[in-house]
Amino acid sequence: SNDVLGLLSTLFRERFDLHRGDSHALLPAWSPPAKCDIILVDGDHSDRGAYQDIVDFQRHASCGAMLLLDDVKGSGKGLNDGPTAALLRAQRGGLVEILRWERYNASSPENPCLRAKRGGAPFCVGSWGWAMARYRQGRCGGGAEGAEGG
Repeated sequence: SNDVLGLLSTLFRERFDLHRGDSHALLPAWSPPAKCDIILVDGDHSDRGAYQDIVDFQRHASCGAMLLLDDVKGSGKGLNDGPTAALLRAQRGGLVEILRWERYNASSPENPCLRAKRGGAPFCVGSWGWAMARYRQGRCGGGAEGAEGG
């Protein structure tokens, strides 16, 4: 959201760099000036695509870098299954350690969607949220050894 972008650019100033576009096309050619301490993934919502983002960002991560994922969910099937499954697969494979998982629902006062309404009602529906993980130390800068088939 624009609120998050504003906060990150204020907190990290010249170290904050936003790239919009298809991460599967941008990441292979991206060469940041330094390793990333915080990585925010909010892109491909398929299981395969979200998992590939987690794997591809690893080579740009500093050891112990924080990984933030948007649009993960709390329970049930349906909306946002892909990012949720990808994060859980990355944890099972030893690529990341999940540190925090926050869930929202449409009626929760903490739900950021309640600030943006369409036709007088929140436009986010169902159970969703965000998660914070850390790349495992033994996998830092590793590239392919963190990848699973998928």
